[in-house]
Amino acid sequence: MRKKRTLFRSSAISLMAVFMTPISLPEAVEHALQFDPSIEEASAIVDREKAGISAAQANRLVTIGVQGQVGVTETDFTTGSISQNPQQIGVKAEMPIYQSGALRASIDASKSASSAAENNLEGVNEKIALATVEAYANAWLADRIYEVSGEQVKTFEIRLDETRSRMAQGLVTKTDIALTEARLASAQARHGANQAALASAQAKLARLTGISEPRPVAAFDHNLPLPASFDDAMAEVLQANPDLAAAKAMAQSAGYRVQQTKGQFGPKVTLSARASRTEESYFFFNQPVEDVGAFVGIEMPLFTSGLRSAKIREARAGQAQAQAGARRAELQLREAVAGLWGNLQARRQSLNAAMRAEDAARLAAEGAQKEYEAGIRTLVEALDAENDYRNAQIARYREHVALFIAEASLLSLSSKLEETIAP
Repeated sequence: MRKKRTLFRSSAISLMAVFMTPISLPEAVEHALQFDPSIEEASAIVDREKAGISAAQANRLVTIGVQGQVGVTETDFTTGSISQNPQQIGVKAEMPIYQSGALRASIDASKSASSAAENNLEGVNEKIALATVEAYANAWLADRIYEVSGEQVKTFEIRLDETRSRMAQGLVTKTDIALTEARLASAQARHGANQAALASAQAKLARLTGISEPRPVAAFDHNLPLPASFDDAMAEVLQANPDLAAAKAMAQSAGYRVQQTKGQFGPKVTLSARASRTEESYFFFNQPVEDVGAFVGIEMPLFTSGLRSAKIREARAGQAQAQAGARRAELQLREAVAGLWGNLQARRQSLNAAMRAEDAARLAAEGAQKEYEAGIRTLVEALDAENDYRNAQIARYREHVALFIAEASLLSLSSKLEETIAP
């Protein structure tokens, strides 16, 4: 009977594999990093911020433009009037010499914003990698649980047949049959729920990777390269976390924006040069006039109706907001590291306990089977022992996945998960 059930399970798994795409964890992460649109969005932000650096740098350089003018004038004199169509065309070049530090601050602010965007892109990659790892692990777990629950259904079906046979022999009552039928129905319900959970887990993995009907093909190692101590973990995360680095870069950029705003309302010195040609102007006796000149312009705002103070307050408020965001990011990271580190210790203990329980349940099931074959135990008792072993298997699978996800989460905080998992 046991051989038939093993053959049934193998056939079912083979049939399932025909309609699904086998995939390993590194392959899943690689596909997700190429498929998820969040990376394209973050990359576009990086390109935009780099363009902002070029724009800020260009403001310090020479600009050259062409200007033209065509008009109609009517000039009255004591003895008459004259109509003209003055025409002017010229070339003008201009270069800022001094703007009270506004240009330098603008460039520094753009560079900091670009650094924040690059860190944000790295953080997006890590988040996608972690989400894929979790989805893969949960799909693997759901597949294992579905497989084991199918075995439990078969066990209860055999137990029901055995109970009915024992009733025919007068060894049990209808109550025993009813209890076995209830347990079989519960096992079938759990199996159906596990099938739904498996479909949901595979759908999430498909959404992340872009692969139709993905199926994890292998287990995964839960011994990821983690820091040796809590202090080491905290130090690594605070130094390498891309979200914290992005928040600090944005706070730095906001500080430069304050300097830029102050400089915009300070003294400005500009060097300009002009070459032009004018025709049909009465004052030049209708003769073309050409002129070339160079100028140094000085500008100093004296009264801005409160605009200067308002803009500076606005920039300082933005700086305070960015600094608060950086502090909040650091506090959240400290909390996350502390929670994950404690969770890791608990998960390791739970996994060890689950492994010991599984080994004990396996030995008990094997012993009960041998004792049944020797006539010492009934088939019902042997089947109960086998079900206990199946439950212990599921518990161990759950703890295995929980520990792996906790390790991956901690590794992701220090921006090392992608390079560890991806091929």
